[in-house]
Amino acid sequence: KIKLAHVRRSCTFASLTSTSHSHCWLRCWQCRQEMAGALKGQTRLLQRLGRQGAWEEVLTRLLDLESDFNIDAVVVAVGIGACARAARWEAALGLLYHSERQAVRPNTVVCSSLVAACGNGEAWSVALGVMDQMRCRQIEIDGITCNSCIYACARGQQWPAALSVLGDMMQKG
Repeated sequence: KIKLAHVRRSCTFASLTSTSHSHCWLRCWQCRQEMAGALKGQTRLLQRLGRQGAWEEVLTRLLDLESDFNIDAVVVAVGIGACARAARWEAALGLLYHSERQAVRPNTVVCSSLVAACGNGEAWSVALGVMDQMRCRQIEIDGITCNSCIYACARGQQWPAALSVLGDMMQKG
């Protein structure tokens, strides 16, 4: 954290004083590259933890990352994916709400991960609600999203809803 704080200060100072010093622009660009590399490394760590079933650790680390980085939809999708593997749809939904308050706009991958979390947690009605929200927000619904929703409906033995999603998917092409 100390290094990241130094990088941020350097970048801020460089951007303030860069009008007469071209090397400051270069330092600012280098700082941004260092921060982007650090975020990628942290994202890979979160993915590994999620695959190991450590969803609580993933969420804790993700929230810690917010103090050093502007998290994006990729990081949020990794967090929601960890919750999906553990069938923790409530935590996944909470992370989505939290990320929206942080100005992270959900995308297809984020929403598909949430639908998968709902399926694993047998929350078929929430999965259908997420798909409805995707339509309202004009977020693309892909085959992965539809398959996850069908799975959620099947786990809840909601066959008419599963067939409806399948029909919508077939109409879309």
